[in-house]
Amino acid sequence: MHEAISRLIENGFPCFACCPLLKGINDNENTLRSLWTELLKIRVKPYYLFQSDPVKGLRHFLVPISRGLEIVHNLYDRMSGLAMPLYCFNVPDGGGHVLLNYDYITKISEGKYSINTFDGETFEYIENQ
Repeated sequence: MHEAISRLIENGFPCFACCPLLKGINDNENTLRSLWTELLKIRVKPYYLFQSDPVKGLRHFLVPISRGLEIVHNLYDRMSGLAMPLYCFNVPDGGGHVLLNYDYITKISEGKYSINTFDGETFEYIENQ
């Protein structure tokens, strides 16, 4: 497989990886960190981490969104940005996919924002000071 990926990349085809978040399989930081780090070593960009759809027959694989957010939060500031995929969810009934993430910035008023760090600290930012 590594040889096939190398040939694709060497011939100008970028390679990206997507994976579902699955309970009991990859729903922990160590597993995902290892997967994403190894993908980068073979020049494959981790692109999407998908929140699994709540479909009949697969519910036993569902990871709560709160846990998915926790995993992404725990890894985001501790890994290379290249290694971090986008955490996404396919909206039911054809709504497409949306990014799932923590709100790190909140608009307070025009030109004034509250910014939360990974460590839980809050800072105020005012534009055009």
